[in-house]
Amino acid sequence: MSDQDEQFEAEIAVEAEGSADDGDIMTDVNPLADFVKSVEAQDFVNAEGQFTDAISGRLQDALDQAKIAMAGRMYGASEEAPAAEVS
Repeated sequence: MSDQDEQFEAEIAVEAEGSADDGDIMTDVNPLADFVKSVEAQDFVNAEGQFTDAISGRLQDALDQAKIAMAGRMYGASEEAPAAEVS
């Protein structure tokens, strides 16, 4: 195993550990680790679904941010809240 593979495995282990808050039940669910295990086992059908699930959330967030930025440019919205007019 190369140093890069070992580092990747270490990162997966750290992500799998997570943290528990007072009384929360810790689960061993780590989508990235499950994906890697599926690929290692050459279960590419299952790996495809896991990859799609992992990426879809990030892609949707990026699209939402792009929509917000475009709407801001189109309608001239600024970062600051407009001042209320006093009559």
